[in-house]
Amino acid sequence: MLRLHVLLLSFLLAASALAAPTNLESELQSDVNVLFARDKDDQCRESTDKDKKNNKGALVVTISRDKALASAKRAGLKAGKSGYPQRFGNLGGLQFAKPCNKKGHDVYEYPIVKDQKSDYPKEQKGANPGRFRVYYDQYLNFCGIGIKANKDNSGNPHLCT
Repeated sequence: MLRLHVLLLSFLLAASALAAPTNLESELQSDVNVLFARDKDDQCRESTDKDKKNNKGALVVTISRDKALASAKRAGLKAGKSGYPQRFGNLGGLQFAKPCNKKGHDVYEYPIVKDQKSDYPKEQKGANPGRFRVYYDQYLNFCGIGIKANKDNSGNPHLCT
């Protein structure tokens, strides 16, 4: 009878150990949660001020930061036949977050396709870059997403938020 109790107790302990999540499972779930929580959508809006620097007007597009940065990473730093990616001169004085605002950081711009279902055709000469850009530094850190001031893709961009 004692053997039966020991056997039953051993079985119950083994079953509960198998049913309990392991540390590895918990860590993986935590990493998955962080990964999905990290992506943020930026809303690009028309500007309403005279200098076309704010992002307070009508919504033009919502862009995923993770998809934009993935597109930039595939593009890299070397310009293709399209001329992109290219160093960004920041004539409009965009205020990037760290580390992109540090001295010695080169900021690059790469066009973002509005629906983000494909990448901008880097190797296609004369391809229309559109109004939307992802900005990143030489280490491929995300700097921001911007929209050109004018519908004809001209003018200094402002940052989407």
